[in-house]
Amino acid sequence: MNSEQLCEYFTQFILFVYSLIFRLITRVKKRSFTPYTDAFLDTISVQPEEWKLEGKQEKDEQIAFDATTIDGETSLFISIHTTGECLETFVHLQSGGRTLICPTTLARMSAGSGSIFLAGPLRLEMREPFRSWRIQYKGLMTYNFVDTNTLDDQLLSRPFCLVKHSRTAKNVLDTSDLTQWGEYHCELSIGGDEKKESRLRGLRTRYRDEVQQEQQFSVYFDHGDRLLWSRRQCEQGSITHGFMARGDQRVVPLTLHNKDSIYGLNYGDKDIINFEQASLPYAVSKISPPITFSYKTATGEVVSVTRLTVRHLKYDGQAIFIQRNAAYTKGPAPTLPPIPEYTAYGVEREMPVLRFSHRACQDSSITGGKAANLARLTSIANGVPRLFYIFPYFRSFTVPRGISVTTTAFKSHLNAHSNIKKLIEKLGNQGNDLDTCLHLGEQIGAGLAASIMSEELKREITDTLLIETGSETRFAVRSSAVGEDGSELSSAGQLESYMEVEINDVPEKVLLCWASNYRKECLSYRKQYGQPINPLMGVVVQRMIVNGVAGVMFTCDPVRGDPSRVVINALKGKGEDVVSGTVTPDTVVLRKMEGTVIEQSEPCCLVEIAQARLLKAGLYLEGLFGGPQDVEFIVNLTTNEINVVQSRDVTGRERESDFELRTEFNSSNLTDHECYTMANVGLRMKLPFVAIVIIKSHSLSTIIVSYSTMERQLFLRMWEQNEKDRISEFALGGQELFTKEMFEMGKQRYERLHQLFPLMRLANIIKIVVHDSYVLSKLAHEKEELCRSLIAGDTPAERLANLEKQRRVHTDMIIAHMGESMFSSFTYVVIAMIVRGADHGDFSPEMLSDIAAIFSSGNEVGAISADVPTALKNLAIALVEDGVNANQLEDEKEGLELIKSGKNSSAHYERFMSMHGHRGPGELDYIAQTWSDHPELLVHTVKGMVATPSALKKGEAHAEIDSVLDSLRSVKVTGAKRWFMKMIVRQSHRAVGLREECKNLLVKGSAHMRANIAALGTQLVDQGFLPEKELVFFFTLPELHHFIKSRAPRFISRAMRRRKIFPSFRGKRYEYFWQGPGHEIAEPTADLLTSSSLSGTTVCEGLVVGRARVAKSIDDARDTQPGEILITTYTDICWSPLFPIVKGLVTEVGGLLSHGAVVAREYGLPSLIAVKFATDVFKTGDLVELNATKGTISKVVEKEDDK
Repeated sequence: MNSEQLCEYFTQFILFVYSLIFRLITRVKKRSFTPYTDAFLDTISVQPEEWKLEGKQEKDEQIAFDATTIDGETSLFISIHTTGECLETFVHLQSGGRTLICPTTLARMSAGSGSIFLAGPLRLEMREPFRSWRIQYKGLMTYNFVDTNTLDDQLLSRPFCLVKHSRTAKNVLDTSDLTQWGEYHCELSIGGDEKKESRLRGLRTRYRDEVQQEQQFSVYFDHGDRLLWSRRQCEQGSITHGFMARGDQRVVPLTLHNKDSIYGLNYGDKDIINFEQASLPYAVSKISPPITFSYKTATGEVVSVTRLTVRHLKYDGQAIFIQRNAAYTKGPAPTLPPIPEYTAYGVEREMPVLRFSHRACQDSSITGGKAANLARLTSIANGVPRLFYIFPYFRSFTVPRGISVTTTAFKSHLNAHSNIKKLIEKLGNQGNDLDTCLHLGEQIGAGLAASIMSEELKREITDTLLIETGSETRFAVRSSAVGEDGSELSSAGQLESYMEVEINDVPEKVLLCWASNYRKECLSYRKQYGQPINPLMGVVVQRMIVNGVAGVMFTCDPVRGDPSRVVINALKGKGEDVVSGTVTPDTVVLRKMEGTVIEQSEPCCLVEIAQARLLKAGLYLEGLFGGPQDVEFIVNLTTNEINVVQSRDVTGRERESDFELRTEFNSSNLTDHECYTMANVGLRMKLPFVAIVIIKSHSLSTIIVSYSTMERQLFLRMWEQNEKDRISEFALGGQELFTKEMFEMGKQRYERLHQLFPLMRLANIIKIVVHDSYVLSKLAHEKEELCRSLIAGDTPAERLANLEKQRRVHTDMIIAHMGESMFSSFTYVVIAMIVRGADHGDFSPEMLSDIAAIFSSGNEVGAISADVPTALKNLAIALVEDGVNANQLEDEKEGLELIKSGKNSSAHYERFMSMHGHRGPGELDYIAQTWSDHPELLVHTVKGMVATPSALKKGEAHAEIDSVLDSLRSVKVTGAKRWFMKMIVRQSHRAVGLREECKNLLVKGSAHMRANIAALGTQLVDQGFLPEKELVFFFTLPELHHFIKSRAPRFISRAMRRRKIFPSFRGKRYEYFWQGPGHEIAEPTADLLTSSSLSGTTVCEGLVVGRARVAKSIDDARDTQPGEILITTYTDICWSPLFPIVKGLVTEVGGLLSHGAVVAREYGLPSLIAVKFATDVFKTGDLVELNATKGTISKVVEKEDDK
């Protein structure tokens, strides 16, 4: 036995002992190794109780949003104070040297479905509690302070008293109060200015209104440190607390030495505020004059806000000091006039006809949306004098009298016509496609139009009309479906209306209105937005106003959303002509606040006094209902009296802008200096991803969208180690990634590593090698089986619950894969250190070439991804043996049948599908197409192989490790070092095999979730929730929960728009590594485009010359010919079939342990990675020389004879 063998046995014995001890310790603790999934997901994913906590609106609480850009150029302050049933809001915006405010205004407290909070022009939507809010403000602001107040010196000097008992302190602290830092990624548009994108950062606070006095001082520094100091006074006493959230995510207590230093900020006599954090002094100095504004609430509370720029050491930050002082005598809670709302019960629900003035007519479930609105407007118009003092815009409108033929009458009519009733029941069956619905709707409409109304109902209608309006009146008969005229979906113009109807003809028109409920336009509209296909129908019968001007008024610009403009469309005659668009109306555009004309048709059918009265009526209704209104009116030409025949919310105002849809899934940024990379991540998870990919886990989506979380943990946190040793960067991306400025940021944010860190890391590495690598592989197999078993659910709710479980299981698989990837990376680092001969220093091209040669030696056992090209090559050989030629595979469907039925090829096809059928292009995305789902994808690839049987050769044999070690140019490996190197190489082969195995299982998990989501989409289509099953992929998981409960059409509209912009993300390219927020699109320079040679990092050595095949996508590579050199952006599993026929490989993105590198070494293909802009510099057909030994690819100058 020689010394090398002795060393190897001794080391294996030590590793065995270590493994045995670790396993014994694990058993003594009575727990097996599992990733920290539960705690991990509980932290980063939404819990049910969080929705309840964030979504609950207290009657007495304050919510504030404060944010500033780091340079102080743009700032935003929003305060929402709930008092009783009202919301009092104040908005302050500073941007581009302009200061605008929306003075304190009252709005009705109203919560929409899906955690939407409305406060006049301010709309808050909770997308994910404590994680994501959408804030939209579309309202008027002024450049001048309308109600500024100076603080009462007596209030400022009010002394604080100490908390007397610990129980009192606990009562003060044990609340649902919230203080949270965050980023506001927004788009600002002021007046007619161009939209401006801004990133603001600051605080969100929420607390119950039990505070008599409060001071709050907060700072957000440009290097990530955030501090908050607060003092509150309430009846029980006062509480003071402070903390600092550091850029490295640590939180430490903060103490203020002298509170007068903060109070002095308002008066300019204090320049330094001295804190103490973690027993160390922390001084904040003022470097800009303070900007102060204040306001007073309806209850008498005075709020003062001071902004200023401060500095700590060399870091600037934006500070805000907020003082709240309750009035000595708290005023009464403000009130707003109630909007008439009533729910009918008992005998009221059985009435076939209701007058507008009857309270039961306000119940839309029995009268429909239009009739209920008219009943409310009637009640409002009759009661306006009581409301005059709150809304100074006198009513100046009436509502023409009328009645509602209720849904009770409609149901009674159906009971009398059983054939129509059966058709309607059939229409409501789940699973009907659109064509079936339209066919049934046509039959139902024809049946209703031809049916005969009972004499009893006819008398009820005509008698009530005679009492209400008189016999000489003509009427408007209009449809009023349940669910019509909502804020999200109006159904405007789809249902039938009839004008100037005589009283005896009203019953006939009621039948026609019922029939219009089943028109193809209505059914298609409901089907498209997932609404009930056959809602009940009421009918409005209303007195016609003759000799009038009819029209529609929008109290905001309906096209641009401008809240300062009121747009009126009007014409003489029937308003239905305006709504239907059959006649071009006169247009008047008014300034809302001044009432002046901006533009007007000439001549105009509306006189000035009528315009003024319309404006006042519109402002009155907007104030009452809490938002811009779409008002249908008729102006009496004789008296200029305004008759309102409809008022509803303007639809579409809450719709997301294109900016929002393109950025809604972006990660937030702690600072403007965060680091991002597409290395490694970019070649596994190419953008774009469908919205529902978020349900995989927030860890995965964070890694996809930005690399900030991972790089902070693995790289910049260890800046001291990585600055002197760049090995980890080559393992990740095949090149040096970090700049000097990035390491400086690491030094600023993170402390030096503990002196025992190298030993701790070594211990962790040994643990991974001898224990975790085995356990993680077993865990991944178990979780894959569990993930498969969860493809179930009889109802959408059950399937969603299983998707939640799958998400947790899938996250276990992600973590298992990451663990095996760490094992693989560790072996690369060790081999690289041996080649370099030191624990730090740079790498020469010879060193990188030697490392690639070492990894190409031996056999990477168990790399299942490397079996894909081998299996396809064997399938092609079998087809040749079966006598199939390339021409027979031209038609993909016929070719697939040949493959399945071939004597030799069928077995190879079945083997390939059983092992790799779950994989394919974009395999980690849920909307991807796998080979099992679309097996014809294989035919084109196999056809190219069959066309050139001579290219179907085996990969070159791997050189033995000993011969490779002897040929290394940068280092001589002998003795114990040689033995150790051989052992590490064997471990590296095992690590790559385990990593690829876990990746394969991870892709299977994605396929299982994809199947579950697709099945959910089918269920939702069958139940009439979705128009097509593919749309489910463009929802997020929280949206699906809300949608199944509420059926809110805004979710479908949002998903449709996401699907529309989804293709625009394809083909986009990003910098390999960059600093700062946003994805910067990379473009090559003109000089680079004229280059004849580029360099990269060697993956597998060799020198070849051949024609280039440049393919930026897998579709571009379809015509790849044998012997070409493939140049592409990246490779994943779907590129594997090309490896047996190409001569060399060059990629712009990739690491030394990436998929392309593994398979290239398996086939002995000369290959380079990290060759930036290779697909731009080279063109298909260029003659190129790939010198993977030197790390270059160059154009070869051809002579005319050679061409």
